[in-house]
Amino acid sequence: MDTNRNIVKTNNTAIYQSFLQVFDNKFHTMFDNYKEAKQAYRYESTRKQPQVLIQSDGEKKEVVTTEPLSYYDAEALDLLAKQFTDKNYTDKRTYLSRVKSAQNVFDEFYSEHRREMSVHFRNLYLLAKLVAETDNVDEVGNLKIRETDRVEYAKSIRGQLCEGEMLLLRYNCLTDRGEKMQSFVNQFNLIKHLSVMSLLEFKKHRVKLRSDREASTLDSHFIELKKKLKEYIGYAANEQTALWEFSVKYSIIMEITPDKRQFKLKLRRRKNRPPTRSDGTPPIEKALNLFVSMNELKELYKDFIRESLIVSNFYLFNGRNNTNVTGTESADDTFEYAIIEYTSQYIISVEPNQA
Repeated sequence: MDTNRNIVKTNNTAIYQSFLQVFDNKFHTMFDNYKEAKQAYRYESTRKQPQVLIQSDGEKKEVVTTEPLSYYDAEALDLLAKQFTDKNYTDKRTYLSRVKSAQNVFDEFYSEHRREMSVHFRNLYLLAKLVAETDNVDEVGNLKIRETDRVEYAKSIRGQLCEGEMLLLRYNCLTDRGEKMQSFVNQFNLIKHLSVMSLLEFKKHRVKLRSDREASTLDSHFIELKKKLKEYIGYAANEQTALWEFSVKYSIIMEITPDKRQFKLKLRRRKNRPPTRSDGTPPIEKALNLFVSMNELKELYKDFIRESLIVSNFYLFNGRNNTNVTGTESADDTFEYAIIEYTSQYIISVEPNQA
């Protein structure tokens, strides 16, 4: 019996390796097509170079020469994305209204770079589709791909996405052109490291910062906070995950009702912060301190909740008409609070097909 069992196991392993090899070959062919499409991006710029020329009479003359510069591939893609986010965008309406107007700005940008972007996003879609829709078993029950292997291939895709690509992918998925890609982005969490402070919709908050360093600090903070939201809402909520004391001055408290239809995030700011130690004020405090009033912080975190729970999953998790996010302020002797509340018509979802 053991011999027969071992033979069956060996045969099944051989069959699986054969299936996986076929899949792997197809994946890498499409992966190469995707990378080749990214290489088509080109960004032209110039650099001014001051020079001192000595004239025939011995006099020195200062001139400025212009040197042409060309960038390609991921570097060009990041620079194009920066060109997009640097656009003069001044919409200060509600967040979901800004999302719509930012889409219009993106559509104009897409039209300018349609030749490269259409091929790039089409190849990315086909690659993600292959990984997502390859059946686990064939028609007679032979294993074709294990979920653990599927995850590894998905990570290979995610690892290729530069910051600019994630940003442009997010906007493209909000259009009719990118609708088919939405579920794959959600399934494989392709934009989990998206820099929200680079979004046009966050420009009204970004202008309060003094440098890219502070924006990067807030991006890291919001990426971590989104992860904590998913852990708290998606799994068994408990006291260990409800409180996040990320600095002496600032902390976050999360609450959710038993039916998981009402989520509350409280940003807590200490009124009298103890003196800093020799290592100085933490970067996250420096960044948040630039939002002077609790109203400014309330608006920042309210937009973050809207982006995280509603827009970033392209309205697929909680619905396009399920967007009731409100904000209030309060205070006690020790703390000031910005309280953000999301009241849902259904169980709040933070991942695909969550019950």
